[in-house]
Amino acid sequence: MCSSDLLAERRALKSEVARRSRTTVALLQAVPRWLIPGMPTHVRKGVRLPAMICPSKRIDEALRYQPDAGDVFVATQMKCGTTWMQQIVYEAVCRGAGNLADDGHRHMYATSPWIESRASVSLADAPLVGEKPTRIIKTHLPAALCPYDPAARYIYVLRHPVSCFASCVDFIRSGLGPIAPNREGLLDWFCSGDMGWGPWPDHAEGWWQWRERENVLFLHYEEMRKDLDASVRQVSDFLSLDLDESELGRVSEKSS
Repeated sequence: MCSSDLLAERRALKSEVARRSRTTVALLQAVPRWLIPGMPTHVRKGVRLPAMICPSKRIDEALRYQPDAGDVFVATQMKCGTTWMQQIVYEAVCRGAGNLADDGHRHMYATSPWIESRASVSLADAPLVGEKPTRIIKTHLPAALCPYDPAARYIYVLRHPVSCFASCVDFIRSGLGPIAPNREGLLDWFCSGDMGWGPWPDHAEGWWQWRERENVLFLHYEEMRKDLDASVRQVSDFLSLDLDESELGRVSEKSS
C-alpha cells in the first residue's frame, strides 16, 4: 500500500471515530463520577492493576516471564517518562538511526511490548532491534512484581510525586473528559492503595531498593529534563553500546 493510500485510510478512520464518539460521549456523561475511582482492577500481591488495559491472563503471563540477556526493561510508575525513556533506549540501540515510520518499526507500541497490558505488541511478537538484538519492554509493575533476571537490564525513571500527580490529572481528564473525577477525588485516589500499580511511595521505594544492582539504572525525570545529553550518555554506557559523539547527538535530537 502506498503512502497516499495509507493517509486516506487514516483520515477515513479518524472521521469514523469522530462520528461514533458523539454517541459514546453522550452515554458516558450519564455515568456518575463516583464510579470512576472504583473501576475494576486485578490484584496481585496487594497491588491493583487496571483491568481495562491489563487483562488477568496478560498479567499472569507477565509474572511468569523469564527475562533473558536481550531484554531491557523500562520501568516507571504511570506518567513518569515511560515513553520518553523507551524512545531514548530505542534510538540508542539503533545508534541514532531508529525508524518508527511506516517503512520501519512503525510505532513504539508495535516495537516495545507493554508486558502486563494488551495495549501493545505481545512479547512473542515483539521485534528484536539494534546490532545487539534487544527487546525493549515497558512496564509499570512495582519491583515486587516485575520479572527479574541478572542477565536482563532494568532502567527505572523516578519523577517528583507532585509532577507525577499533575500529569495523571491531565491524562485522566483528557481520556474521561466530563466524567473525570474532580481534583480532590483524584488526589484521594493517587494517595491510596487504589492507585494503579501501587501508591507512588511504595513504587519508588521498591525500585530504590534495586538501585545498587549492576543491571539496574535509576534515573530522575527532572535530571533528564535538565541535561538530556548526560542522561543519553548514561543509558548508552549502561547498555554497553559505545556510541560515538555523532550517534549520541542523534539519539538526543530524536529524543528531545
